[in-house]
Amino acid sequence: MNGPMESPQATFYRQFISPGDLCFDVGANAGNKTEVFLGLGARVVMVEPQKKCADILRNKFGQKPNCTIVEKALGASEGEAVMYLNDADVLSTLSTEWIERMQASGRFQRNFWRNQISVPMTSLDRLMEQHGVPAFCKIDVEGYEWHILQGLTRPLPALSIEFAEETIHNSVHCMHRLQQLGDYEFNCVKADNTSLELANWVDLATICSHLGQRTETFMWGDIYARQKR
Repeated sequence: MNGPMESPQATFYRQFISPGDLCFDVGANAGNKTEVFLGLGARVVMVEPQKKCADILRNKFGQKPNCTIVEKALGASEGEAVMYLNDADVLSTLSTEWIERMQASGRFQRNFWRNQISVPMTSLDRLMEQHGVPAFCKIDVEGYEWHILQGLTRPLPALSIEFAEETIHNSVHCMHRLQQLGDYEFNCVKADNTSLELANWVDLATICSHLGQRTETFMWGDIYARQKR
């Protein structure tokens, strides 16, 4: 039952997460989504390769027994990767294509990727071997979502991937990849709203058509996918 002071985000994620569920927070940054997941009684594995952000996560959640911090990036396989650091750490990314498209569109005119670092990389499959299969997996990695899904070889019950207008073609590739792994239905949330955009969950063709109708400048948000019931 929803608590009297429950946040809109908690109410939204309650449709995906039950007490005791395992969640992956991929691209955890400062742990805002982790706080929501923990409030719903979930166990959370936070994946965050930036040391500055990982330190924040340790300070906030390091003493909680139901939290695990993985200071790595996710990709198609185990190894090393180059991460491009932005002045705003939420915009740091492993995707040069994402940076090029964001710079070309002018979305982040006052933000710069000045430095780069090497980060260890693991995969979703490996993460599940170590921690279990998540009931819900949030993926927010600034354009690297497709590469992460290459490291997944089985369907997940439910997950979200961030999308942006400039790289919507990659989001479409991601949804096709999910459909290869399982029988999914889709919905989306525009910007940082806390309600689903579509009244009903829809098939792959319908969500692709919906996202292709670009009515807002710099459209962005999250695509939600869940296995059909």
